[in-house]
Parts: sequence; C-alpha cells; structure tokens
Amino acid sequence: MAPFEALYGRRRRIPLCWYQDSESVVVGSKLVLQNTEKIKLIQESMKTTQSRQKSYADKRQKPLEFVEGEHVFHVSQLRKYVHDLSHVVELDEIHAINSH
Repeated sequence: MAPFEALYGRRRRIPLCWYQDSESVVVGSKLVLQNTEKIKLIQESMKTTQSRQKSYADKRQKPLEFVEGEHVFHVSQLRKYVHDLSHVVELDEIHAINSH
C-alpha cells in the first residue's frame, strides 16, 4: 500500500487526470498512451528512490540490546490509584504457638 493511500484512504490523483465534473474531455488513444508512459516513468523513479532510502536506513540501523537493570522508558498501562479509606481491610490476629 502506498503511503498516500494509507494516510488518506484513497489512491492519489495525478495532475494528468484532474478534470472538473462539468468539463467534457475528449480522450484520444495518443493522449492515453502518453499518460501511461508518464505514469510508468514516475513509478520507476519512485521505486528507485524508495530502494535508495531503504538501503540508507538499513545501513544505519542499530540492533537493540538491553542489559539487566538498564533504565528504559516505561509507560504504565495501569490507572493511578486514588486513596479511599473504604478500601482498608482489617486483619485478624494470628498467634503462632511455639512447639519446641
């Protein structure tokens, strides 16, 4: 999926096809052929550029390695606790009997 399509949810419109709804456009086979050739040229150029950007990013990517006890950014998914006295539970006393 192209980035434009992912962002806007539709394919991008190229200037070759920008016509108003009220305009009547006569499309000949020569015009269609020219537009198709231009589109193929643009697509090839985009593939080349994306490939170059990918190879640049891949060379500079560092593997992630963590050591135990290392400080990392952590976001807690738990809600903040609000203190409430009704949550306090009274404990019964337990006596241990020394059997020695």
